[in-house]
Amino acid sequence: MRWIPVVFALACSGGTDSSKSDEAETVPSDLPSEDTSAPSASNEDTGEQDTSVPVDTGDSVADTGGVGVPEGWRSALFPDDWTPGFGVAIGAHVAQLQDFSYAGYRAGEGDLPAVSLEDAVSVLDFGADPTGIEDSGDAVQAAIDAVAAADGGVVYLPTGTYRIDDLLRVTHSGTVIVGDGPGATRIGFTRHDGMTDTNHLQFTGALTAGSSTPLAVDGAVGDTILLVDDATDFDVGDEVGVGMVISDAFREEHEMDSDGRWGFSAGQRRTIFKRTIVAIDREALPQQITIDVPLRYPMKTRDEADIRQESGAITECGVQDLSVSTAVDWDAAWANDRSHAIGFSDAKDCWARGIESWPGTAGDGEHHLQSGGILIKRSRRMTVADAEMAHAQNRGGGGNGYLFELMQSDEILVRDSVGRAGRHNFIQNWDFGTTGCVFLRTLSEDGEAWGDPYGFWTPMGASEYHHALAMANLVDSSEAHDGWAAKNRMHWSSGAGHSATQCVFWNTRGTGSLESLQYGLGYVIGTEDLDVRTEVLDVFDSAGTSPEDWVEGLNEGDELWPPSLYEEQRLRRLGG
Repeated sequence: MRWIPVVFALACSGGTDSSKSDEAETVPSDLPSEDTSAPSASNEDTGEQDTSVPVDTGDSVADTGGVGVPEGWRSALFPDDWTPGFGVAIGAHVAQLQDFSYAGYRAGEGDLPAVSLEDAVSVLDFGADPTGIEDSGDAVQAAIDAVAAADGGVVYLPTGTYRIDDLLRVTHSGTVIVGDGPGATRIGFTRHDGMTDTNHLQFTGALTAGSSTPLAVDGAVGDTILLVDDATDFDVGDEVGVGMVISDAFREEHEMDSDGRWGFSAGQRRTIFKRTIVAIDREALPQQITIDVPLRYPMKTRDEADIRQESGAITECGVQDLSVSTAVDWDAAWANDRSHAIGFSDAKDCWARGIESWPGTAGDGEHHLQSGGILIKRSRRMTVADAEMAHAQNRGGGGNGYLFELMQSDEILVRDSVGRAGRHNFIQNWDFGTTGCVFLRTLSEDGEAWGDPYGFWTPMGASEYHHALAMANLVDSSEAHDGWAAKNRMHWSSGAGHSATQCVFWNTRGTGSLESLQYGLGYVIGTEDLDVRTEVLDVFDSAGTSPEDWVEGLNEGDELWPPSLYEEQRLRRLGG
């Protein structure tokens, strides 16, 4: 049985810390501090309190064409007059949905670029073979380099099959690789030697960080103004990283100070939020730096929280309208770890759309990928759209079979995409700094975690938050026939520990499972058919995750309004 305490609505002027340490912010004094229990809305047949808010069909929602909102229900955390910062008090915690509308290319403030082929550079002009017989790697790379020399442009791969025996690298902003469609333009990568931690098509910048400017005052959830003693080093428009040291106190606060948990980053500074400066007030005391996207987790001076200039990201790059394969000999695929078909690192305002995997000609005709599909690392404000990655060969331990993987990245939007027959089809992975990302209308199925190349041990592999406290991310209007998970992964993956906090599962459905056992509070709002687990037992993967995550509307997702939290928040922020 799932329970949540009695709730009290409040409008929060700023964020609060949902941690359970003595330093957590307290509930306002006019709210009860005790944790009186009332039942969850998910147990309606037991006479328990329903905390959902019915939709007022007399009030239309933006972009409904004048038609009233369909009959249904609203979450208590997202009333019709919701604004960022609205919350509901639960004892010493405040439940609130953060604003996820900043995810995607250019913070969701416009469509993906319309790519013209009028001045495109054709790989055929550099000798590429569209029959797939000859290696076209040098020709395609030459076309990429020619576009770079022209300070950006479109590399065009006309209809055909292109065999690539080595790697392709894009290092110049404004480079877009375009085919005639995933069923028409097909790239078959064949390299398998030395592919560990290597991507076949790699877009990469060269991010560098400036000197540290410490925060003078703790930053709270929802803050857009950072207080510093001296803002001299900064200008409006600067890209910055807001970070902290993974201190002993931080690990202890999160109960991650034993068994090597979070030891991979212990004592080291990590960028948590990538932001842009939009205003500076040097007359104030302390001086004020205003950033474009709110903080999503407390940044404490105790942990040496600071702000640093960051530069060198690759921008306005894309790949679209083609198929990719990396499948090779079976044993060769298992000889490497963590290779991906397409990778972006140190990138901003880039995209991948209309990309599908296919069996290729170097494998067994059934599998599509040696290991991974699309990887986004140390990047922000990117969109992956209308993509399908499937049938990984290597789904073993050590980071293999991850079809859509986000790592140390902010405000990434993965939408209208399918992950099929990987180990973890959609996944956040490795180290701190994945925040504000959205998985919208995704389908995950046939995930299997293989223990060996022969498939003798093949438990279900869920899509999941995998590592080091992914903060305030959203799974929205998505379907899973294997599973989704956010829990304490304890010593697994080099001491991954708590994998998620303040993450939301909104209108999630499918025949699989959903496990939400998040540090502090997590949210499960509107499901259909899924087997949902949120009960905290304080052992194994639920250890240290009290209180139980917020649950509303089990098997009532079809009536939840709005159907998409991200799209509704985006409409509101942009004036819809």
